[in-house]
This record gives sequence, C-alpha cells and structure tokens, in this order.
Amino acid sequence: MDRRKNTNKMRLFKKLLVIIIILFILYRLPLTGTPPKEMVDKAKEMDGLSKDKFELTKNVYLFINQSYTSPIRQYLREPHKVFMKNINKIWNERGGYISSNVQNEMAKQMLLLTGKFNNKDFVITQGWCEISPHTVLFVKINKTTTIAIDTWLADHQGVF
Repeated sequence: MDRRKNTNKMRLFKKLLVIIIILFILYRLPLTGTPPKEMVDKAKEMDGLSKDKFELTKNVYLFINQSYTSPIRQYLREPHKVFMKNINKIWNERGGYISSNVQNEMAKQMLLLTGKFNNKDFVITQGWCEISPHTVLFVKINKTTTIAIDTWLADHQGVF
C-alpha cells in the first residue's frame, strides 16, 4: 500500500513538473505579430524627442510603465495576460494590467522600432520576486553603459 502511494505521489510530482516547465516556456516566448501603426508612430515620436539613446530608452521605459499597470499578484486574477504574446492585443490593453515581463518586451519592441537598437543590444535575465518569476531587460546603450528596464520595480517604488 505504501509503495503504491509513493508511486502515485511521484507520478503527480512528474505531471506538475511537466506543467510548470511548459508554462515557463510559454512565459518566455517572444512577442508575435506586426506592431500597429500607432505603436510605430509613438516610437518614432519618442525618438524625435530624445537627444540620445539613453534618453530614448528612458522615454520608452516611462511610456510603457505609464501605459500599463502591474499590481502585486495581479497575474493570479488575470493569468491569461501573463501568456499574452500578440503585440496588437497587448498594445490595445493600455490602461490595464499586463505582466511586467510582457511590458519589458514591449519596451524592447519600441526601441527596436526606432532603428537605434539591434536585438544584440538586449539581454533578458530571469529571476524571482519572492515566489513569482520575474524578468529584467538590460539595454546596451553604448560600449560602456548598460541599463536595466524593470517595469514592475517602477510600479513599486523603484527608479529608472
């Protein structure tokens, strides 16, 4: 009887582990779709208002941070948004909750749209914030300067 109980627990553990791995892979998938014209125009507008790549990065960061909310543990209320990957759908959610990892990806997309950055200028690091997966986007401004974009931190007393 004990052996059967342990076997069932092990099967359950393996199933949960597979589910967690699948969810993590979905969480880390890149955004899809073509950015809407309004997003492209906004990226160009911010580029025109910025004197250099640092200021451009800051302006995009502030725009994205002000465009979406990220209350603590909101992903438990709206889990489907953690896995939202379509740029058009995300763009249309402005004013509402979008997970910080997706917000960071949107900032990256806007910076890429300006033509001032390449994919190699970005590094996403995966970490944890207590029990929640948490990403930070590092942006290479020049040979000596890399800055972190963390929209969740900005909503919770962090700074740029």
